[in-house]
Amino acid sequence: DNKSIFYIFDISSPSTPAVLASLELPAIFSGANDIKVSGNYAYFASEAGGFGVIDISNPLIPALKGTYNPGGSLYSIAISGINVFLLGNKDVYVLDISNPAALVTLDEYYYGQDNDRREIYISGNYLYVPYNNYLRIFDITDAGSIFELNYFVPPDRLGTGDIAASGNYLFMTGQWGSELSIFDISDQ
Repeated sequence: DNKSIFYIFDISSPSTPAVLASLELPAIFSGANDIKVSGNYAYFASEAGGFGVIDISNPLIPALKGTYNPGGSLYSIAISGINVFLLGNKDVYVLDISNPAALVTLDEYYYGQDNDRREIYISGNYLYVPYNNYLRIFDITDAGSIFELNYFVPPDRLGTGDIAASGNYLFMTGQWGSELSIFDISDQ
């Protein structure tokens, strides 16, 4: 049976975590790739291409509030206010999540085929997307019309891996963990 189940754990005692609740998800959620929590909602992206919004305001009774399935895999989620940015295997999708029961597609940006699972990151009005051999930077000032502002190609052309940020710095690994690049993003 190919079930996908969302669990909420009580970790108040780390040595004995306990399941508080679970929720069986539709088939479009097969193969979890990313989950983010913001406020009373958990946002979920899957290998099968499903994106979902789960109401966790009562952790004992999680409820699926909305879904979106553009087709193709979804790898990563970044949240900025009432908008969510989804990294798929060919596109970046922008959704308005202000009403979880009625998700609205604001934009879809085709960036080319890339089948690697990577984390995306938002800082201010910029979305950073590791893609094949370089880091792409998108201006997301208008969530309904994002555009590629710039890109960075690592000098050794070993590709890009994951990214993370702390303060004014963005950290990027090489595709196979072979290097670490650090960017000052303070002036955006």
